[in-house]
Amino acid sequence: MLASHQSSHSQEPPQTAPLLPTMNTSKRSGFDASNISGPMSVIGSDLAILGGELRIISQGNLTVDGVVEGDVMGANVIIGEHAEVKGLIHGGTVVVHGRVTGTIQGVNVLLQPSARVDADIHHHRLKLELGAEFEGSSRSYDEHTNLLLNLEQAAKDRQNPVQETQTI
Repeated sequence: MLASHQSSHSQEPPQTAPLLPTMNTSKRSGFDASNISGPMSVIGSDLAILGGELRIISQGNLTVDGVVEGDVMGANVIIGEHAEVKGLIHGGTVVVHGRVTGTIQGVNVLLQPSARVDADIHHHRLKLELGAEFEGSSRSYDEHTNLLLNLEQAAKDRQNPVQETQTI
C-alpha cells in the first residue's frame, strides 16, 4: 500500500547526506538482490546495535537482519524481512524487505512486498513491489553519476564539518 509519495526531479543533492567513500557504480539492466555479488557482511537477526551517532560502514555489500539505530552504509545494502533500521541507509543498490525509518539514499532502491518504509528516499531509480508500504518523500536524480558525486562531496563535508564560533 502506498501511503504517500511525492516525487520531484532535481539535480540538487540532499544537504546532510553522508556517504560511503567508495561505491559500486556499475550500470545494471535491472536491480534486485540477485544482481548483488561479491563478499557480504551480515548483521545477524540476533543482534541489536543501538547508538546516537553510530555509523556502520562496509566497503563491500552489507545485509542487515537485526535491529540497528544509526547509519548503515555499504557498496550495496540489503535490509532483511525481519530487520529494523532507524537512521540513514546508503548504498549503490538498496533492497528493503523489512522496516526502515529515516532516509534511504541509493542509485537503485527496491522496496519488496514485505517492506514497511517511513523515509525520505533519494534515488536515480526507485521500484516499489506490490504490497510494499511507503510513507515519506521521494526525490529522483536524473543522473546517477551526479547523485554519487554530490553525495561524495557531502560525505567529505560531514567528515570535516565547519565549526561555528560564537563571539561574546
